[in-house]
Amino acid sequence: MHFLWPSLLWLALLLPVLALPWGLARWRRRRGLGLHPGFVAIADRSRVRWLAAGLWGLALVLAVVAAARPTARLTLLMPEQTVLLVMDVSGSMRAKDILPTRMEASQAAAQAFVAGLPRATRVGVVAYGEVAHLVQAPTPTRSAVQEAIARLKLQRGTAIGSGLALALATLYPKDEVTLALESIRTDDDLPRAAGAPRPAPVSAEPPAVLDDSVAIVLLTDGENTIGPNPVRMARWAAKKGVRIYTVGFGTRSGAVVTLDGGLEVKVSLDEPTLQQMARLTGGEYFHAENQVRLDRVYRTLGQRLVAQRRETELTGLFAAAAALGVLAAAGLSLWRFGRIL
Repeated sequence: MHFLWPSLLWLALLLPVLALPWGLARWRRRRGLGLHPGFVAIADRSRVRWLAAGLWGLALVLAVVAAARPTARLTLLMPEQTVLLVMDVSGSMRAKDILPTRMEASQAAAQAFVAGLPRATRVGVVAYGEVAHLVQAPTPTRSAVQEAIARLKLQRGTAIGSGLALALATLYPKDEVTLALESIRTDDDLPRAAGAPRPAPVSAEPPAVLDDSVAIVLLTDGENTIGPNPVRMARWAAKKGVRIYTVGFGTRSGAVVTLDGGLEVKVSLDEPTLQQMARLTGGEYFHAENQVRLDRVYRTLGQRLVAQRRETELTGLFAAAAALGVLAAAGLSLWRFGRIL
């Protein structure tokens, strides 16, 4: 437990000072009674008096703790959410290093993921290859989402940035995504010569304020080959407080895929970019080298989205406990002595 105003805890040192005069008065009165015939009955009343005093003291301690504004990291259930699944349908998803194919394995895992989400969660689907398409607008109807996932078709190209841009435009239809991007253009967006090394990921802290009502889950088995830079899109998402959970699907060593026309190409994951996108937005990166691992990743994501650990202020809880202590002490005093102690 932590405190936002820890300096107020020093007020607790005043409590014994406040209780001392009352305790001395009770002790002197008890001592003066000696072996008075009514001592037993009076002693019984005295025990009730001390219990009431103890309740008053406990209430004061709780009030001091509440004044210091305690916080703790708790697991909380999230309210109604909107989740956008951004799925790679590029030609490399036809690879059979994951049976029956990467595409079919990712569809099965995504459908199971959707089925496991709370009924109140609205789910949408964006598919991207050379271009991005909104396959299913966010809806709480699970069958519609699962049917949309089953309808996905392969395309050429891998426009990760376009898929992310369309997901953000779906979540925030009134915002001008393109204009917003111009204000956060960075050196990451400059074209690179063929064979030039990819720039090192930029170190960044996740946004201070996160929107827990929305999340994006992005899956890819390759790297961005066309369209806007996905890191730029992640920066725009971070400005809105949207978490992006990225999933790299396939073996790290890559796979050779035969495209239409018999052309063979090797595809491999761009894990540094996926990791950076997740880090920039306060999300998390996962790697799934097979369908078993992908199913496990989606189960983990389901738990992340349903309940999240957050720093939560407990001031109200301690204040309520202090109020109950005051009521209990006052009620006991009124019942036994006809007045508040």
